[in-house]
Amino acid sequence: MSKSLRSTLFFFISIAAFSIYLWTRPPGPGPVVDPRLQPFLDEWQADVDREGIDVRYPIGRLRSLKFGEISSGFVGVSNKKDNTIVLSDRLIDQGEYVIRAAVYHELGHYVFDLKHVGYFSIMNSEVLRNWQYEDRWESMKNEYLNHCKENYDIFKFR
Repeated sequence: MSKSLRSTLFFFISIAAFSIYLWTRPPGPGPVVDPRLQPFLDEWQADVDREGIDVRYPIGRLRSLKFGEISSGFVGVSNKKDNTIVLSDRLIDQGEYVIRAAVYHELGHYVFDLKHVGYFSIMNSEVLRNWQYEDRWESMKNEYLNHCKENYDIFKFR
């Protein structure tokens, strides 16, 4: 067997082995979650599970989901480089639905690469009032989940 044939064979075997590794490796341990945010993460997880979207891998890579200080003008930041999501601690007193929407919103960016859309939307770039989210939650959530399904790519998720 010639040296170039061995090199080519080694290359393809390496690619195949790496592909098998990517498909069989377990998801990461998942994020350290601020206890105040855990119910909203659990609710989000149940919603995407009901839609048949397997998010074990991106959620497994997420290191933390927490409240913290972030730049003025932002209510949340999802960072794929360090696998963190930080929500502004200014949200804590704004109401349960504002926090729920912020968790869904940042997970939409982090997991599905969703962009900002429409005014009465979870992926809105502006924060609505708690009662606005509460009154429209089911329709906003359904729209959001449809966008998640449209952007779901199992190959990208591994």
